[in-house]
Amino acid sequence: MRGNRRNWEQTAERPHRGLSRKGGAPVPRRQRGRTIRWGRTIRWERPIRWERTIRLWVALAALLVLVPGLGWLWQLASVSPTLPISQALPAPVFAPTTMHADLPHGRVYFVEHRAEGFRLMASDVNGASIPLALLPDNFGQDATDAIATVALSPGGAYLAIDGERDHGDILWILDTAGPSANLRVVPPDALGTFLHWLPDGEHFLFRAFLPQGPVTGAWTPGLWIVDAATGAHQSIPDPAGVNATVIDAIANPSGTGLLISTTLGVGQGSTVWALGTDGSNPRPLWSAAATIGLFAWSPDGQTLAYTALVDSTVPYRPAGLWLAAPDGSQRREVAQVDGGHGWSAQWSPDGQQIAFVARLNAGDSTANALAGQLVSAVQCITLATGTVVTVASPALTGQPRNIAPTWESTGSLIFDALPASNASGAALVPAHLWQAQTVSADHFELTTGSGLFALSAGVQPSNGLIAIVP
Repeated sequence: MRGNRRNWEQTAERPHRGLSRKGGAPVPRRQRGRTIRWGRTIRWERPIRWERTIRLWVALAALLVLVPGLGWLWQLASVSPTLPISQALPAPVFAPTTMHADLPHGRVYFVEHRAEGFRLMASDVNGASIPLALLPDNFGQDATDAIATVALSPGGAYLAIDGERDHGDILWILDTAGPSANLRVVPPDALGTFLHWLPDGEHFLFRAFLPQGPVTGAWTPGLWIVDAATGAHQSIPDPAGVNATVIDAIANPSGTGLLISTTLGVGQGSTVWALGTDGSNPRPLWSAAATIGLFAWSPDGQTLAYTALVDSTVPYRPAGLWLAAPDGSQRREVAQVDGGHGWSAQWSPDGQQIAFVARLNAGDSTANALAGQLVSAVQCITLATGTVVTVASPALTGQPRNIAPTWESTGSLIFDALPASNASGAALVPAHLWQAQTVSADHFELTTGSGLFALSAGVQPSNGLIAIVP
C-alpha cells in the first residue's frame, strides 16, 4: 500500500466508525454479542438482517479471488521489460551446415547479358555453358541494370543473385537442387542489398531499404536475417540505438554472433560492433575515420579481412586491405586495394594467401567517378612473407580492368578481364573469364577465358561475378 498508514483510535469522546444515531444517541454495531458503552447503556437499533450477512460473505469470497489476482498483476507490471540475463531467451545459433547439395564438383554459376536481358548460366565442363533461367521482369534491358552479387550458400543449396536497378536492388534466390531453375524474389516485400550468407546455408544477411508491393503491419528498414526458403525475416536492431546506416554485416564462423559496421553519415566514419544474432548484447569493437566493410573470414575463422575506404563523397578511390583478430584486436594493413567497386578480399582455400583487385591509376580523377575507367590488376599476397604477386594485369591480358578474382578448390584463380567504358552504372562491356593456375606461391600461369567458358565476343557477363561449387 502506498503512503503512510494511519492508526484510527477509538475514544470515549469519538464514536466508533459505522455508528448511527437515533434521537441524538449513538447506536453501535454488534460486537461479539455485547453492547458498547460510552458512559451509558445503549440498546440495539435493530438486528442484523440475513441479507446483509449473505452479501458480506459474497464480498469476502470475491476478495479471496480478486486479491491474489491483483497481486499477480502488480508483480507483472513491476517486472522490467528486459529479462535478466539468467532468464532471457538465448540468441539463435546458425551453426555451420553439414549438408551439401548434390551438384557437380567445380560447377561455375555466372550471368550473361543477352538481347532479351540477363540470363543465369552454369558451366560444368570447360567450354560448355548451360542456360538456366532468364532473370525476371526484363532485367538487363535497361542500360543501368547490373548484377552486384552472385553468391552460393554454404552447402550449395541456394544461389543468391543481387540485381541493381536505378530505384533499388532486388534479390533472387535459386534452389540449386530444384527440378527447375525457378528464381524467387526473397524477401518478397523489400528492396535491398544482399550482404552475406550465414554459416547454416539457410539464412542470409540483408540490408533492407524500401518496401516492395503491399505491406501488412509494421515495416522496418535496416539489417535483416532472412530465411532463404520462406522469405521470413528477423529485424536486427541498430546496436547504437540511433538509426545508423549499416555498411556491412557478417556472422562469425560459428554462427553464434554478428559483426556489423555502421555509420551516421558521410564524413562521420564508422564503428564495428559485435552482437548476438538477435541484436542482443551489442558492444563496439573499434571505430575508424574510414568506411569499414567488405568483411571476409579466413577458412579457419581466426582472421577477419576487411577494407577501409576514405569516407567521402568520391565513389571510387584506393582503399586499404586490413586484417584483424575476431575480437577486433591486432588490426594491421597488409595491402593497397581498389575501393568503391565492391571487390572483397578472397581467401585461398588453405588460408595462406589473399587475392584482391589493385587499382593502377590512382591519380586519374576520371576513374574516381566512372567505374568503366578503372585500370586494375589482380594481385595475391602471401601472408606469411608479405610477398605480393601480380596474377593478371593489362600487360598480361590486354584489358585494362582485371577484376573479380575467385578461388577454385584446386588453388587456381578465375577472374574477369574487361575493356574500358564510359557507360554509367557497372559499365558492362564484352568480357572474358580467365583462369590463373597456381604453379607456386609466387607464380601463376594464365589461360584465356575464350576456351574456358565459351564466352564469345558480344556476351557480357556482369562484372565477371561468378560462384563456384567447391
